Amino acid sequence: MFPSTSAISEYRLDSTEEGTRLTKIMAHPTGPFLGRTLIRLLMPVFIRLVNRAFEAFKLEIEKDFRSQTIGRDYFQLRKQSIK
Repeated sequence: MFPSTSAISEYRLDSTEEGTRLTKIMAHPTGPFLGRTLIRLLMPVFIRLVNRAFEAFKLEIEKDFRSQTIGRDYFQLRKQSIK
């Protein structure tokens, strides 16, 4: 988007006893001053877009989970094995 400028993001899904936790981590942008400044100014817009996308992702995963018993069986077995 901006030449020689980058901002690394990491998204991690971790299993918990309650379900799954999504962790979002973003590093400060690096590169030329103009690119870093523009990324910082646009960050609120990016965050809103990413949050909407993850909310849609969450709803899709929950819908799939409710409609398939295979996933439920797997998670029940996994939960029992953890204890």
